[in-house]
Amino acid sequence: MNNQSSDTKISHLYEIVKNDLKVKIVNSVYVAGKRIPSERELIDEYGCSRITIRRAVDDLVDEGYLVKRHGTGTFVANRKHSRHVININSFTADCLQNGITPRTEVTFFGFMQPSQRDRQKTAADEGVALLHLHRVRYANGEPVIIERIVFPEKYSCLSTVDQSQLTSVTDVVQSVLGISVAYLDLVIELAYATKQEAEYLRITPGDTVLMVSGGILNDSRELIYYSRQIILGDRYAIAGFQPIKNTLVK
Repeated sequence: MNNQSSDTKISHLYEIVKNDLKVKIVNSVYVAGKRIPSERELIDEYGCSRITIRRAVDDLVDEGYLVKRHGTGTFVANRKHSRHVININSFTADCLQNGITPRTEVTFFGFMQPSQRDRQKTAADEGVALLHLHRVRYANGEPVIIERIVFPEKYSCLSTVDQSQLTSVTDVVQSVLGISVAYLDLVIELAYATKQEAEYLRITPGDTVLMVSGGILNDSRELIYYSRQIILGDRYAIAGFQPIKNTLVK
């Protein structure tokens, strides 16, 4: 009972810190491009633990409000320009059409607790672990895209799929679930590579990347899975738009 009460208190503090930092960023109390107070200063300001501060800051980095720069600190991200897109070519199709050899490496496939944003996107209940697929996409041997896919709870049966089939999620969804991908509801925006993303893409943390995120939908516009791609723009460009029924996402 005491442990549960303690966990609830920590979660409450985390939400307070995160929301307060976000308000300060949106209202330009912390100015775009400028460094926010140090971890020690935030601990003193909010009177909470280092773990709580790091969790709040890491979430805001993940959501694009902050960017960590190795050796210099955490900065407010510059304002993003974004646009909604309906259809884009598949990675595999783009590579093959341009004489490039594609390759996909699965770095994780299994169940884990979703982030707050992923839980909202998939309408998952609190505490429910969801099936995640993490992939790195290569073009002529160079890493160009990191992709994180989260499936709604009702599609947990996909966990039995052999990893060798995960080069094409569309094919897996079609063959296992009997569902066709009909719509993409995606947003393209500028972002900044986290430390982990930089390691996979062989770049420096804080480097500018493209982030493509949103839902992959069926004919009834119901979510099949939620995807977040980090794309290295100087190595790979998003190809022209085409009807989804002609070129499926792979």
